[in-house]
Amino acid sequence: MRAWDWKAIGTVIGRTIAAFVVAAAGGIAFDWFGVPAAWVSGATISVALFTMAGADLRLSNRVRDVVFVFLGISMGAGVTPETIARLPHWPVSLALLFMAVAGVIAGVYLFLHRVAGWDKATAFYAAIPGAMSYVLAMAVESPADLRRVAIAQTFRIMVLVVVLPVVIVGSGLSGPLQVPVWPVAGLRELAILLPVGIIGAIAAERAGVPAGLLTGAFLASAVVHGAGLAHGNLPQPVLIPCFLTVGIVIGTRFLGTDRDLLLGSLAASVGAFLISAGVAGLGVVAVLMTTDIGFDAAALAFAPGGLEAMTALSFMLGADPAYVATHQVFRFVGMVLVLPSVIGRLAFAGARWKEASLDQRSRAD
Repeated sequence: MRAWDWKAIGTVIGRTIAAFVVAAAGGIAFDWFGVPAAWVSGATISVALFTMAGADLRLSNRVRDVVFVFLGISMGAGVTPETIARLPHWPVSLALLFMAVAGVIAGVYLFLHRVAGWDKATAFYAAIPGAMSYVLAMAVESPADLRRVAIAQTFRIMVLVVVLPVVIVGSGLSGPLQVPVWPVAGLRELAILLPVGIIGAIAAERAGVPAGLLTGAFLASAVVHGAGLAHGNLPQPVLIPCFLTVGIVIGTRFLGTDRDLLLGSLAASVGAFLISAGVAGLGVVAVLMTTDIGFDAAALAFAPGGLEAMTALSFMLGADPAYVATHQVFRFVGMVLVLPSVIGRLAFAGARWKEASLDQRSRAD
């Protein structure tokens, strides 16, 4: 191998190490202060700051693709035999959830596109509730402005995780506080999950599914977990680098971002959050009027936050974790199944989508 090849390899390795050091510093700091989605949000902000200061912390797409497979496998852990078995128990509530999610996406999309002036792709991805890692991973391969999408998604989940517990506890309708414990998959389960997840990822990618590596790995993992062949998630030493990678990918997109764009995106994100919270709130009211579900469980189930965050809050606030998890999983699985098809039919897809994706890949490599 020629000398210049070794130099290029050394540059890539050094850049990758630097990126993970910066991302880990942000993640550790945010985790220390108890910030929600700490490893993703902390990594995003720290890498974005270094990027805007001129540092080149971009990762190779090969690293990103491997991480997306592991993220998909991790997300599938939320689908359990228990959640599947409970789906028929709450038909009215699940139907209302479906309408609430559709209302949130439509309302926020129209606001961001028509009022805030965001392009269609950016407004669409910023409007999708409750699956931040998945949405951001899909947005990476689209013409969307990942900076605006990241700001809107991060702002929503951070406000929800901070404000929602205060609202629920203040209502006096929450149960005793608890500490959630997440099971970790054993070696036998990992021996099933990893090859099945990789096969699913490759199959979806070759089939042309948007964010195919992530989507395929998720669906394969969901089948394995739903069938009861695996009962735990990937260990934290594997998941944390994955979350940091998502933060790095997002943070490096802030190259050339100015103050006006940041402030404008934040202002639009506030309006988007108020709309999503308002629509979700109407869903909660409808559930309270038509079922015997408590306010705390309904609020967490309909909140446009992340599956992991809302399920964790249900444990900590003493809400019905089965009800919350089932609804969050139902929403998440529904989006994974529906979004790729919807995206393929939208006006911003097609040739422009493929050109943007190829351009982003060439710049990242």
